Amino acid sequence: MLRMRKSQLDFSRNLVCVREPKWPRDPRAIRGVQMSRRVADVMRECVSMSDGELVFPLYPDRNLSKSCIIRGFNSACDRARVRGVTIHKLRHTFGTRLGALVYSTQEIADLMGHSDIKMARIYVHAPRDRQRSAVEAVWMKRAQVIELGKAR
Repeated sequence: MLRMRKSQLDFSRNLVCVREPKWPRDPRAIRGVQMSRRVADVMRECVSMSDGELVFPLYPDRNLSKSCIIRGFNSACDRARVRGVTIHKLRHTFGTRLGALVYSTQEIADLMGHSDIKMARIYVHAPRDRQRSAVEAVWMKRAQVIELGKAR
């Protein structure tokens, strides 16, 4: 993302193709990563403000550095009084929210660029209220079975 080029963006399908991925056979390099409409709108705005091929130029011949982005993220967290959040933890948030919306582990793995669903499971954490709800749902089902048994 730090060296993202305009040619990596496909606004007709709302996709970003990953250039130079960590893994040689990363499907995100070929199939791309889906962008939400809101992200696509922001990216269009960034592209329109950039003169060169880079989407996020810092200086005419340089792109954003990793440390610059991390400092900016940490500064925003400090101003918002949010503690203990890192950029990587946002991947866990994304995976957890997809899980809470009842997307399958395979869909989550595909969206996160994992070739194995075991890796995607690391990023999905069941929220306490969903765990509580699941336990209550089982109890309610049991109560219905008991009531049916009494009726006979």
